[in-house]
Amino acid sequence: MGCMVLTVMLNGVLLLCNHWSVAYHETIAYQSLAGNQIDKCTHVRVRIDNRKQNIIKRFIVPIIEKTIEMTPGNVIIAHQVEVQKKKFSFSKDRKTFSQIPYPVDDSIEYY
Repeated sequence: MGCMVLTVMLNGVLLLCNHWSVAYHETIAYQSLAGNQIDKCTHVRVRIDNRKQNIIKRFIVPIIEKTIEMTPGNVIIAHQVEVQKKKFSFSKDRKTFSQIPYPVDDSIEYY
């Protein structure tokens, strides 16, 4: 009877650790790759700092691959992630994700 209770408690603790901790889930389910191996990555860990509320949120989000045709016959694969309804695109030069720039400086007539 005592062994069964210990087993149930251990399973409960592991389930809660998996639910609560992104770092725990990352070490169990994923492995790290270098920044230049973005083609092999399926998910990334994202850290968002909210300085006003002094909160740090961590997520594991899937990478979205989009094919963009720049010119006829010239196709580029863009790697993007979406976190809290914001899209970020991967830059191979900086080896990091940055927010997609939206042109907001043009006049209303331009749009």
